[in-house]
Amino acid sequence: MKPTRRHLICAIAALLLATPAGAQQAGKKKAGTDRPEPAEKRVYKTAGESKLEIWIWKPQGWKAEDKRPAMVFYHGGGWRG
Repeated sequence: MKPTRRHLICAIAALLLATPAGAQQAGKKKAGTDRPEPAEKRVYKTAGESKLEIWIWKPQGWKAEDKRPAMVFYHGGGWRG
């Protein structure tokens, strides 16, 4: 399989968020873990009894009127496959 531009963007984003500086900018860390907590969690769809959430991370100092670039990452599934 030939890597695409999307693969490259996802890999770069993962590397940036894996660094200590990237993790600190993404949000406050949950106690006892190395990962930051999302600023917001919202239910975007209910499927049967399951509630599907979207997790939103915002950089420190973020304001609603800011005009900043954003990255959206969708996981394709396969957690149980």
